[in-house]
Amino acid sequence: MALRLAGETFLPIQGTDGQGWVREIAAKDNIPGLKIDQQGTGRVFDFQDGGASKLYLPDGGSVSLVGSLVFDLANDVTLTPASPFAPRALTIPDPGGDDSFVFLAATQTLTGKTLTAPVIQGSVGAGSGLTMPAFTAGGNITGGSGFKLLTSAGNLLLDPAGETRIGDGVGAKTFKVRSTNDQSKVVVESANVAGKHPTVEFYVATTLAGYVRANTSTGHLELSGQPGGAYVILTSSRQVAGDPTGVEGMVYINTIDNAVRMYADGAWRSLATW
Repeated sequence: MALRLAGETFLPIQGTDGQGWVREIAAKDNIPGLKIDQQGTGRVFDFQDGGASKLYLPDGGSVSLVGSLVFDLANDVTLTPASPFAPRALTIPDPGGDDSFVFLAATQTLTGKTLTAPVIQGSVGAGSGLTMPAFTAGGNITGGSGFKLLTSAGNLLLDPAGETRIGDGVGAKTFKVRSTNDQSKVVVESANVAGKHPTVEFYVATTLAGYVRANTSTGHLELSGQPGGAYVILTSSRQVAGDPTGVEGMVYINTIDNAVRMYADGAWRSLATW
């Protein structure tokens, strides 16, 4: 039984071993069971195992844990930090409410996050997909130095409910189809649906005041230059005497023979000479 003088704080110490070391401290009132006041420069406390420090509090510092932190649950959870190349400071911001950490293996939803230079690893397998959220009016996917959609095999499908626009801003825009194996082409098709005839049109604004249209329903190439009329301008010419191999309907200018030539009905014919 512990003895104390009148006015002394009640703090019985129980369970000393044969060497007099404290094995258990039992406090029976509302004051701390153990109070350590380090007034020197040593560690406030130092828990050791076999003479090696495992958990300690430096003077004026933070609690230091050597090794891993294990939560003793039905299935233990162990936190083991990797050894960094230099001291690191990890700051946990105020989440503004109850929250969870984000992990690599867990399936989680991220909300309100700003990703700088993100890289989506892996691939999207058959039968699955990568779903993009809906964009509000004026929303954009912006690439500072370019935006690339690349497929190593198969097709790239754009299937909007409305228009697909390339270059909807201010300034000159260029649309290129380029291939390294000389197979570049632009194809407009109606997916073999009977009675459907797609067209390719190039025009100014939406007034159709001037346009070039490939009309697949009639097989015509239509030009409109209202109100001043439409013109066909051949900006390049053949500068070698004689005709090239002809294809029905082919037209060219020959500046050596001084003629505009057309291949029609199996032969080259002059439309104009000078």
